[in-house]
Amino acid sequence: MYQSLSEKPAGSILPTRSIKRWVIATFVLIVISLIEICVIVKLASRDPPNGFENGFATELPDAKDAISVEQVRFTSPLRVDDNGTLHQVNDPSELRYTGNSSGVDQAWEDLIFGRYLRLREPEVDWINNDKENDDLEEIPEHKSVITEAGMYGGVDMLHSLHCLNMLRKHLHGDHKKMEYLSDEEDNMHLDHCIDQLRQSIMCFGDLTPVTLRHVWMDNPRRSVLLGETERMHTCRNFDAVRDWATERGVEEGRIEA
Repeated sequence: MYQSLSEKPAGSILPTRSIKRWVIATFVLIVISLIEICVIVKLASRDPPNGFENGFATELPDAKDAISVEQVRFTSPLRVDDNGTLHQVNDPSELRYTGNSSGVDQAWEDLIFGRYLRLREPEVDWINNDKENDDLEEIPEHKSVITEAGMYGGVDMLHSLHCLNMLRKHLHGDHKKMEYLSDEEDNMHLDHCIDQLRQSIMCFGDLTPVTLRHVWMDNPRRSVLLGETERMHTCRNFDAVRDWATERGVEEGRIEA
């Protein structure tokens, strides 16, 4: 007897349905996998997020590779000895940056010399995007100080250190004003340095705690609260940035001052 199509056993239809389900499931998995791969590639190709450890959008791009973070305990706190005398605790293994000796002057010179570097063309274009300021203009050669004409600039940290050094010299009576400035203009320069440091400190916003300790001082006898500043801080490694600036300046040009 002949069997009609309508009487074909149901079991013979199942393989076709299973194949369709398998094809659909495989297609969905492939699409999901492709999406995941695209997301991973996109995330991997992104620049690292702005931050203290890898640099902010406002910082000189070439300097960011020099950033490394370390923990540093601050030194040179003020203390009162058993006789009630106030004194500063200095670490003999560290360079001195206070006072007005020739050794101190040289230590500061090593910190800030050659802080203004010859800028590359892409850096000039990037800086000129700040339309609140006029575009940079070429600085001509000048004796042995500027050996090559170009656009020059440096990182703010070294400029702030220059300002702090100016105030140190003024405090110890060793401040010699720039020969082309009048007394009034020189005082204006010092005021600028004070406000530069104010803004820099407020911008950085170090949240490391400074604690207070109650002490007694003699001659005359008085009660004083001393700040305990020798705490561990999280810092960018200064030497790494200083080395970057030195190498870049030697290789590509700098202002020799």
